[in-house]
Amino acid sequence: MKSGDMLETHDTGVLFHIFTQPTLSFWFMYITLDKPTHWPEQTRYTEDDVDAVVKKYSKVHVTRDVLFEDMWKARSRHKLASLEEGVQKRWYWKRIVLLGDSAHKVRAAALPTLTL
Repeated sequence: MKSGDMLETHDTGVLFHIFTQPTLSFWFMYITLDKPTHWPEQTRYTEDDVDAVVKKYSKVHVTRDVLFEDMWKARSRHKLASLEEGVQKRWYWKRIVLLGDSAHKVRAAALPTLTL
């Protein structure tokens, strides 16, 4: 990939977003969970959880020539976090009204996900 490229790839239960710049690339990996999480529920992941995700998806092709394990080895930092689902019960307060994306969280590919 060259600087300025943006890429989205899908596989069964996993989605990648990749954004490139001249000296850095940023990537996000979304994986389907067995069940969605809802606020205020928050899962705290450990490095063992990270290792299990990396092991499970290491041979997934992100591009024709790049495996997830290649991107993982080249990373500078990482964080495994849940993206909770939620819709407000009330979308207004006094003179304030929530519309569009302010009223709900945007989910990658409409999947219950977690991000690595």
